[in-house]
Amino acid sequence: MIIASDLEGTLTTGETWRGVGRFVSLKGRAWAYRRYLATHLPTAVLAKAGLINRARERYRWVIDMARLLKGYSAAQLADMGEWVAQHEMWPQRRQAVIDELLTHARNGAQIALVSGTYQPILDAFARRLTAQAPDAPAIVAIASPLQLREGLATGNLDGSLNVEQTKVDRVQAWLRQTRADDAVVDMMYGDTLGDLQMMELCRAPVCVHPNAPLRRIALARGWRILETR
Repeated sequence: MIIASDLEGTLTTGETWRGVGRFVSLKGRAWAYRRYLATHLPTAVLAKAGLINRARERYRWVIDMARLLKGYSAAQLADMGEWVAQHEMWPQRRQAVIDELLTHARNGAQIALVSGTYQPILDAFARRLTAQAPDAPAIVAIASPLQLREGLATGNLDGSLNVEQTKVDRVQAWLRQTRADDAVVDMMYGDTLGDLQMMELCRAPVCVHPNAPLRRIALARGWRILETR
């Protein structure tokens, strides 16, 4: 059995932009983070008011925030991922959903985390889950890679943000590389339309605290809705 799950809003209420912002501020880039907020908050207000696409605005925040990591080495990016997981994502985890995933893992399922967050953050979160089910297969992390040149971050993503169809493409590539040709995702946990394409391909979608658009689809199609804290 193969089970996939989104991260933000699904396994945790923590947010990439907030965690990375706190990290770079502690590491001497507080002014750059304040400038980032100043240039992005106006459109965030418009998105919250429904005047522009909210999901697209969230994606833009994550894409643009990579600039704050420009010049970081691979080791520094790994440190960033550990810090954000430890201080932002893990403390705000949705334990009930995590418990379900761990139960599946202990029963032999392969768990894949599939998220738009940066790869070092998802790697660190996946390690925390794997540590709780040490006898199960290691949990796979498929996220948005940060571009490196000559060993340093360029401030850009290495490819597309890992949302919507890109999630599907990367999961299918992983399946082709590591599983049988006819392998499919049995379950997908998600919370927004950014997870919809993955959910439509799996056998049993699970909507975790879904936003309004995904909730409407879930109710119309009879998908399971999981409400936790």
